[in-house]
Amino acid sequence: MLEFQEVSYIYPNGHRALSNINLLIEKGEFVFLVGHTGAGKTTFLKLIYREILPTTGKIFFENQDISLLTPKQVPYYRRRLGIVFQDFKLLNYKTVFYNVSYPLEVTLVPFNETIRRVMKVLKIVGLLEKRNFYPDELSGGEQQQVSIARAIVNNPSILIADEPTGNLDEKSAYKVMDIIQEINNMGTTVIVSTHNLEIVRKLNKRVIHLENGYLKNDSKIKEYFVL
Repeated sequence: MLEFQEVSYIYPNGHRALSNINLLIEKGEFVFLVGHTGAGKTTFLKLIYREILPTTGKIFFENQDISLLTPKQVPYYRRRLGIVFQDFKLLNYKTVFYNVSYPLEVTLVPFNETIRRVMKVLKIVGLLEKRNFYPDELSGGEQQQVSIARAIVNNPSILIADEPTGNLDEKSAYKVMDIIQEINNMGTTVIVSTHNLEIVRKLNKRVIHLENGYLKNDSKIKEYFVL
């Protein structure tokens, strides 16, 4: 589904963020992306959602070289991705329902279909009864659940979560990860960038470990790394 072939990225200031990355993520996989600050995790994710382009190498999504997408094609490509950020990025003046429905409004999905999709994903994340609340009426964990619902309302092929538990307490963090696992169980490919090694060990999924821009290890065995 997603393949990196000899991918490197060098920022304009000369900093080499990634070096010769080769890996394949299959459809339906759950992958953790780990590494210390500065290891290249954020650059890795930005390359996937086409915020930046590789300096060298190629990235294929469903056998299509995403570097070759035209500016007009990029928004359509991004609709196939769901992205969850650490800081939620919710619209405080909109209710939970309208925060989640916003991506559908942008793509002109009929309102009846929008209602159906939003209610479905709010049920998945456990916030159906709070659809008329505003973000500042929710806990941090609930706000992240809203951002997950928004990310999956377009039925993405891949859910990318960048430090989704970074601002949450332990109980909320595990609830968010349970929801992400449920989404993965429904067939969505999941990539989670995290510093929370306890969650990584407990869930025992495939782990991609970056160090100083290099692929240090790639394993499905939870005890393989010592950071």
